Amino acid sequence: MTRISIVVDHGTPNIRTTIRNRAIRIADLTVVSDIIQGVRFENCNIIGPAVLALLHNTGLEDSSIEGPAESLIWDLGDRVHVLGAVGLVDCHIIGCRLERIGFAVPPQNRAMFIEGFKLAPEGAIPHAQTPRGQSPKA
Repeated sequence: MTRISIVVDHGTPNIRTTIRNRAIRIADLTVVSDIIQGVRFENCNIIGPAVLALLHNTGLEDSSIEGPAESLIWDLGDRVHVLGAVGLVDCHIIGCRLERIGFAVPPQNRAMFIEGFKLAPEGAIPHAQTPRGQSPKA
């Protein structure tokens, strides 16, 4: 399990919805759009498979993710647009456990992601309290 804390754009997210203490499948949140916007996830199990692109005013704090940092990053290279990734805009993920999740990362943000994996406190919230294997509810 890798600890993670990353902030993109350092702005204040415009949160419209808060989801707490739940198992959430990314696919259930992206039925009509490839963008998840204005959601705060607190103490959730966020379940893939999914590749997330952290876009504007989005951050992860005190969360854990399965796998070593090197295997979690999908390098975008020179591409500006990609299909299949889920964009997060104005989202805040706090104290969550991410399972089967990778990150689409442009080259200029790669160092920030690697540092975010290293800086996350080891003693922070270990896992969301939603039991592993519980049926996700959207």
